[in-house]
Amino acid sequence: MTKNILVTRPQHEMRVSYLHEFAKGPITLAKMIPGVHVTDLEGPKATRMNVEKSLKREQPKLVFLNGHGDRKSVCGHNDETILDKENILLTKNKIVYALACESLEVLGEKAVENGTIAYIGYKAKFMVVRDTTRTPS
Repeated sequence: MTKNILVTRPQHEMRVSYLHEFAKGPITLAKMIPGVHVTDLEGPKATRMNVEKSLKREQPKLVFLNGHGDRKSVCGHNDETILDKENILLTKNKIVYALACESLEVLGEKAVENGTIAYIGYKAKFMVVRDTTRTPS
């Protein structure tokens, strides 16, 4: 039986491009495991419609969301809301890891209340520190 993983990797601006690159390693490793299928919604594919379609059709056990967020939502491409109270029920019986600011506080709690196995996220701002001596100009 194939185990499905859903990953969103928007890349529309510098801050989320770091998350986009960060996720490449875990995706590469997951694809090397027999019986694991990774759906990588990269760049402009990281939309609400594509996330909902994948959650319904593929029934991934792990949902790895990268992007901006706030207490009540996670965003994808061009900061389109891809997960919020309207579609959080689609994460029932799944593990969600949201690499997005603050979404654990309200959205994560609502997810778990509605049957999400685990919601791993952040209650505060998520920060990426960069070393300007190692960044191309």
